[in-house]
Amino acid sequence: MFARTATAAGKITAFMVEAAWPGVSHGAHEDKMGIRASSTTTVSFTDVRVPSQNMLDVEGKGFKVAMAILNNGRTGLGGGAVGGMKALIAHAVQQAQSRKQFGAPIADFGLIREKISQMTVDCFARKAPSGWSPLYRFGHRGLLGGSRMSKVFASEALQRSAYEGLQIAAGSGFMRDAPYEQITATAAFDDFEGTNEVLRLYIASVRAQGTG
Repeated sequence: MFARTATAAGKITAFMVEAAWPGVSHGAHEDKMGIRASSTTTVSFTDVRVPSQNMLDVEGKGFKVAMAILNNGRTGLGGGAVGGMKALIAHAVQQAQSRKQFGAPIADFGLIREKISQMTVDCFARKAPSGWSPLYRFGHRGLLGGSRMSKVFASEALQRSAYEGLQIAAGSGFMRDAPYEQITATAAFDDFEGTNEVLRLYIASVRAQGTG
């Protein structure tokens, strides 16, 4: 948790608070559109006493702690997007090979091949084990501002793949026994750990200042 503290070092301090402590309570599970395995609730505090040793970093440096948490989360979202794209490519290829139109698998059609190739390019660019891969440069090496660029690219690439996969599945992909509803809802990463619009503003400001 984060609390306002009036110090010369800063106005926000981070603390570790245990859910089982007296005075800590939470509301009902909130029903989200996607990422449903992650439980989200409101949290309330009533006369909760937090020992000083539970302070994270130093007093007044809570904003730095929050940014470190967000950066780790952005890198995680970027890495998770790779798994999502790989699953979508597998679904798309299976659908394209098994569905036939005009006496031939739709995998033989140029437009379908273009969709699958773009999905594959996006996934490869995200995970390639090379010095230019976003996952390597920004996740492993932690370059300045890199987690933001990584998250923007990966979240939008995943959504493109979800859209293209659904188009390849066509009407059958709209049925709930197909995976595309769940994948499309869960692929909405652009609002997490800072919206992509806000992250783009930061990326542009860093580049303009020549510091990243």
